[in-house]
Amino acid sequence: MPEILNALLPEATAQTLELMAFVAALPLDEPPELPPGAVITRLRFRGAGGEGLEGCVEMGTSEAFGQMLADNMLGPGEDESQGHQRSQDALKEALNILCGTLLRQFCSTGKVVEMSLPQIQPASAEAWTELTRDEQSLLLDADGHVLVVRANYKEAT
Repeated sequence: MPEILNALLPEATAQTLELMAFVAALPLDEPPELPPGAVITRLRFRGAGGEGLEGCVEMGTSEAFGQMLADNMLGPGEDESQGHQRSQDALKEALNILCGTLLRQFCSTGKVVEMSLPQIQPASAEAWTELTRDEQSLLLDADGHVLVVRANYKEAT
């Protein structure tokens, strides 16, 4: 079953972006450079009781992409001082929806998966390189913004 997650990741990502924020994503041919304001958002998951699947889904992008998501979902913010928080909230919510979409197939077998709250942090050059050079990562152009998505997981023991 875990192998299915890698196969589902492109479709789950496209569905999340298109339905949530009207964003189209196209594949990139080469690993993207570290964008200004780069962040990595991470959500961990595991099977209830420690059984089944465990891992995380990561999304690397810029805060500008988060702001675009927020504007597309909620409309332009009236208070510019809340732009940073709106961007981070939109990125966390996008990852939450993406992870739920991705794990829906796994949960349809009757297994329960627990998801943590998404965490976001600035992307170091090393973390960005590691994320973008992983052959399992999706490298995307999302309406002119760099977006990298990766699912890491294993069967819980």
